[in-house]
Amino acid sequence: MPLLLFICIIVLVALLVVKSKQASQKKNAAKIKAKEESFWDMVRKNVTGIIPETAGLDFVLAAGTKDVKASLNGYRRLQTGYDELPVYIIAYGGDEMYLTSVKCPSARFMNPDASFILHMTTQNVEKIDAGNRKAAIYLKNKQFIAMSVESRIISGIEQPEESRKFHEYLKAFIESGAWAATCAA
Repeated sequence: MPLLLFICIIVLVALLVVKSKQASQKKNAAKIKAKEESFWDMVRKNVTGIIPETAGLDFVLAAGTKDVKASLNGYRRLQTGYDELPVYIIAYGGDEMYLTSVKCPSARFMNPDASFILHMTTQNVEKIDAGNRKAAIYLKNKQFIAMSVESRIISGIEQPEESRKFHEYLKAFIESGAWAATCAA
């Protein structure tokens, strides 16, 4: 009888520990979600503050990458003036994209650089090479910008849904009839 009581107490303690962990995980998930929502609100507010046309567009973060192949083909990489490759904020929708860089990105501060704003439409984009996580946008003025759009660009912020939506947007942008007409011209 005492052995049965001892086993019941162990099982009860184990159940309490499991329930406690589940409650803690739910609480942490809610905190992370609230943090990410406030982060994207901050990004929208800061970007629309310097580029009002981005109101209502979707946003995603991208990390600048090098693309030697484009340089060898006569394109010049757009320069931000930073010592390192920048993080970009991309606002996109319809047939246009706005890209601005962020000098010191973090989950707390995302101040876009008002001196580096690029407006891209089907009129000034020559072509786009988009892969699984990377994209290179070639402009008609022989400049290009290469970037990596992944689920985590800066520490503490996950963007799997934003990344997926942006890649779908690029695919639709590439396949659209307006894009084909612009490339043929």
